Amino acid sequence: MNFSIKGLAYNIVLFLLTLCATVTLLLANVGSIKKNKGVTSIFFLELNFSEDSFSELVPTVGSYLSTTENIYTFGMYGYCRGESDENESDEDETLYAVDFTVDSCTNPKPMYVFDPDEFIQAEVLNQTGYNLTDSEIELPTKIDNYVSTARNLSKATYITSCIAIGLNVITLIFTIVNFFIKPLFSVFAASVEMLAFIAAVLASGCSTGMFKYIQTSFNNSYSSYGIKAELSRNYLILTWLGTGLSAVVFIILAVNGCMGCCGPAFGRIDRRDVEKPSDVESSNIDSEKKETADSK
Repeated sequence: MNFSIKGLAYNIVLFLLTLCATVTLLLANVGSIKKNKGVTSIFFLELNFSEDSFSELVPTVGSYLSTTENIYTFGMYGYCRGESDENESDEDETLYAVDFTVDSCTNPKPMYVFDPDEFIQAEVLNQTGYNLTDSEIELPTKIDNYVSTARNLSKATYITSCIAIGLNVITLIFTIVNFFIKPLFSVFAASVEMLAFIAAVLASGCSTGMFKYIQTSFNNSYSSYGIKAELSRNYLILTWLGTGLSAVVFIILAVNGCMGCCGPAFGRIDRRDVEKPSDVESSNIDSEKKETADSK
């Protein structure tokens, strides 16, 4: 076995970049999956309801709803309820860049679809036992017309996010194998990572665009009534950082696969690179015989 410092450094850097891409995309995916200080700080959208603001959305029963839990955060597996702490914050809230405390979360449901109508109906039923109809909910016109699109985009976001994570895990395995094989194998890993990058772009783009549209619609229609919508800074950083890292890994793999610039860290010694002593001696003897024959 031989050892290449250049190959070892390349593989270590590639492994760390792929690992970071996988972890950041995974964290973006599992936000709001359960009540956890770190996990619940990662979400798509936050809806903040002030006192009596629910009555603007559901005039028939809005005044009977509790205002204790006035924060709702939505992720890929459901949503969480919490209380705002704008006037005071503990170390955890400062660390995770949030100004609320989560009290409870819905049961995790893979591929949770954000539907404002269903969310409001569920909360009204949970607090009052009243089965609300769609006609009793007064959503902004733009959001009401956008619900079917939001359902499709929610599904697309979850599916492409899982695909991106899975393909990055495969690339991670490839980088480990790449310690011992020729750089040509990087071409196959680059193909997988290219698909991972495309999936990550779709997941990040769909979620950012969809919830930015919903945020704008809510704020334009109901901000004067005390309803405020915000995107999660933590989610945006994680999902786009993971996407960017996937792009970097793909570029590195593609360049190395095409140019073969960095070999494996450990590999077999090529007999063409190192001559055996016996071969050298044999070559010298042949040269001497040739010189003797020429002199004669």
